[in-house]
Amino acid sequence: MERRISTLVLLCVVWSAVAALEVNIPNDQYEFARGDDITLPCTFTSALSSPKTIIISWSAKGPDTSEDDPLILTYFHPDESTDITTNYENRASVDVNINGPSGKADLKLSSVTAEDNKRFECRVQIPKDDKGKLADTARLTVLVAPSTPICEIQGTAEYGQNINLTCYSKEGSPTPTYKWDSRDVTNMPRVADPRTTD
Repeated sequence: MERRISTLVLLCVVWSAVAALEVNIPNDQYEFARGDDITLPCTFTSALSSPKTIIISWSAKGPDTSEDDPLILTYFHPDESTDITTNYENRASVDVNINGPSGKADLKLSSVTAEDNKRFECRVQIPKDDKGKLADTARLTVLVAPSTPICEIQGTAEYGQNINLTCYSKEGSPTPTYKWDSRDVTNMPRVADPRTTD
C-alpha cells in the first residue's frame, strides 16, 4: 500500500511539473537581409486539453529603451481578431494555427529594415494556465551591406606631426569593423611604426 501511495505521489509531482504552458521560439538569433519578407516562428503547448480563450502577443524592444510601446500585435482566439499597432500596420501579421492544447503563432514582417534590429518576444496568455514558460524571445539581425567608407585625415600630414586617419560607413548591419595596414611606395605591406595605435 505504501508503495502505491509513493508511486501516486511521484506521478502527481511529475504531472504537475510538466502540466504548464510552454512557449518556444526555436532559435535565439535570426538573420535576414534588408528588404526581406520574414517569419519568426513561435509554438506553444498548454496544460489544458482545449483552451477556450488564447491571447497571443508579439512585441519588440530595440537598443533605444525609451520606446513607449514595444507592442506589435495582439491576436485573440477563438474570435480570430488581430489588433496591430500603428507602426506595424501593413507590415505585420500573425500566422496562427491552434490544434487542441498546442499551436503556432508565427510573426510575419514584410520588407524588414535596419530599424527592425530588435529582440522580439512571443507571449501567450491562457486563463487557468498561467504557470510555466509564458513567453520566449529571439534577436533579429537585419543584414545591411556597408556603404562605401568615408575616410579622413585629422591633423597636418607632415614629418614629425601626429595625425589621425578615420574611416566609417554611414550604414551597415552588423556595424562594420575596419582593419588598418601600412604599405610602402611599391604597395608592399610593412610593419607599422610602434607609435601607431588603432
